[in-house]
Amino acid sequence: MPFLSCKLYKIEVPKADNAEKLFENRGSMQYGKEYGNPLNFIVRPQRSIPEFGQLTNVYYDRIITVRTLDPQTLEVTGAKIPQTEGPVTVFLYRKAPLEYCLGVFANFSTAEKIAEIVNVILGQDTQGPSLNLHKIQFLLDQKEKEIRGIPDFSNVSEISVEDINDLYIDAVWMKGSQLDSAPEYRKWVTDELSGGHIRFLTLSYKDRAFYLLSDGRIFTKQGRDPEDDYLVIHELVLRLSEVSAVRI
Repeated sequence: MPFLSCKLYKIEVPKADNAEKLFENRGSMQYGKEYGNPLNFIVRPQRSIPEFGQLTNVYYDRIITVRTLDPQTLEVTGAKIPQTEGPVTVFLYRKAPLEYCLGVFANFSTAEKIAEIVNVILGQDTQGPSLNLHKIQFLLDQKEKEIRGIPDFSNVSEISVEDINDLYIDAVWMKGSQLDSAPEYRKWVTDELSGGHIRFLTLSYKDRAFYLLSDGRIFTKQGRDPEDDYLVIHELVLRLSEVSAVRI
């Protein structure tokens, strides 16, 4: 099964209509320029799901360096040229609790790049820099007990904890079955004196293991296809929001 990673961003309400137009319409627009080369963002809508959201594939240009070796002088030269990356699947949600939230189905660095580009495009009609996208966060520390108590979730099988309150230990990574029943879990996760901050935890949902990261990412090694898994991402966030474990 393929890996699947989704990073979630909230689009500011004043820009919501512009975001809908951006992802619903096929087209290309320039979002920047480097080394004299225009950088384009290409949108290819896939399908609209009424009252739920818009599934879209996007492409973007980035600058790469092409190295050339002269066979006579053995001199190496480099040329800066644009290279198009993609497709990257994105989903613009319209359904609560993800109203006007963008899910980027890509690794962390690519998701951040897409968010950066979208922020530039949505802010092109404003003077000076503006922040039109905000990162969604999962409150794993504050709502750890409530998250584990969600009926559809089961089996904490992996957890990463940082900033451990111990002179000799900085971080703990545990993996196993039913970790929340282990004494080490109580010591490094739930104990107010020795416990640290949860970076991610892994729970089972519908027979798949999902990693929930505090920075708003959802990841699974049992991915299927973003064209189908946009729905399970919404289901997970909906259940987390029901215990106030989502900051949007």
